[in-house]
Amino acid sequence: GLALSADSSRLATASGDRAGVFDVANGRQLFEATHLNRREDGQPEHFKWIDQVAFSADGESLATAGRDGTARVWDLVNGQEVVRLPHQAPVQSLAFSPDGAQLLTASSDGTARLWDLPSGRERLRAVHPGGSENVAFSPRDRLVASGGSDGSIGLWRLTSGDQALSIMH
Repeated sequence: GLALSADSSRLATASGDRAGVFDVANGRQLFEATHLNRREDGQPEHFKWIDQVAFSADGESLATAGRDGTARVWDLVNGQEVVRLPHQAPVQSLAFSPDGAQLLTASSDGTARLWDLPSGRERLRAVHPGGSENVAFSPRDRLVASGGSDGSIGLWRLTSGDQALSIMH
């Protein structure tokens, strides 16, 4: 996974069991995150990988999507984990809302979920049998979209939580 900050000054990468943030001007690493536990947890190594990253619009937060079934939000100012968002299977994709107050996640567990930040409260859950692979926010925070591995696409209203459109691609 790769993401550029809104001002293009930083690049975030997901590679193996690490996510990194780099200064675009000089290539210097500014931040590193992992989903590894401090102690050995017995899971096969590939379950610990981070596959996707996303910056918040203000560039102060980074979200990571892991095969360990969690999405995590990191404060890039102090380098600390802010919240851990659980799924029952690997997290495939994620996206911050334009204002950075919410995070969308898509998981192999068949759900796309909308979370309030930093509380981690789940606000909306869309179901995609077979797994959810992609999520996106509308630029004005009114709609969210989620796509499933079965070709289903859902468009949801944030104000009411009801489905505005369903497409089978």
